[in-house]
Amino acid sequence: MKRFMLCGLLSTLLVGWTALAFAEGLPWQKDTAAPGDKKPDTPVTEGEKPPAETAKPAVDLEKELPPLVFDRAIKPILAALAQATKEEGLYDKEMEKPADKRVMKKAIGFREGAAKAYIMASLKAKQAVNIVQEPAQKEAIVAQYEKPSRDKAVEIYLWLADMYAQEHDIRTAVAYYNKVLQIDPENATAKGQIEKIKKDVAQAAADQKAGTGTPGGGAAGTTGLDFTGKNQTDPVKDAKRPDQQKTDWKRVGGLQ
Repeated sequence: MKRFMLCGLLSTLLVGWTALAFAEGLPWQKDTAAPGDKKPDTPVTEGEKPPAETAKPAVDLEKELPPLVFDRAIKPILAALAQATKEEGLYDKEMEKPADKRVMKKAIGFREGAAKAYIMASLKAKQAVNIVQEPAQKEAIVAQYEKPSRDKAVEIYLWLADMYAQEHDIRTAVAYYNKVLQIDPENATAKGQIEKIKKDVAQAAADQKAGTGTPGGGAAGTTGLDFTGKNQTDPVKDAKRPDQQKTDWKRVGGLQ
């Protein structure tokens, strides 16, 4: 009799546990389900962003590449970046001097040198992509070296262009904006600035024709710029300019 009662009690408990398990959605099956079938433990409400995925660790090219391949593919990039860093340091050192001791011609030259070194690093990185074999290594070279170097060169040339534009040296500014477009053909800043200069040139020409412009070709009360170059002076005397060897800045400056 006691055995019969014990069996009945166990049966009752078993039925209760089974019902409870189905009510809880069979939680032990969560560990055995396929990864794609899993649901997040905490439901995401509307307007709430799901948890961010863990970022992939950066590829250590020095560890992953054979020494000979690393020397051939990566070391030329590092050498170019070292030169860029040196040029940037020289620029900073020159700019730290008091204004009356500072030589802007040298400072501009250092920035130009840094831009050229970054371009060289980007080109070396493109060559390195063709040397390595693994897709992850190719992506790492682009992400770690090619794109950052290209972006730094663009940043410096935009800085130079803006500096010359602020000094009303439009010829040199346009030449530097075109250098940006040679590196990044879709650069919105360079395109926008060149379009703005085009409009200013047209406005200055119209004002001059109407007799409201200045003798130098700039439009009084509008642009205030000398677009003809007749009265234009270099903000940095004797500095090497990208358009220095050209006589007609409109034809070589990208304003065709």
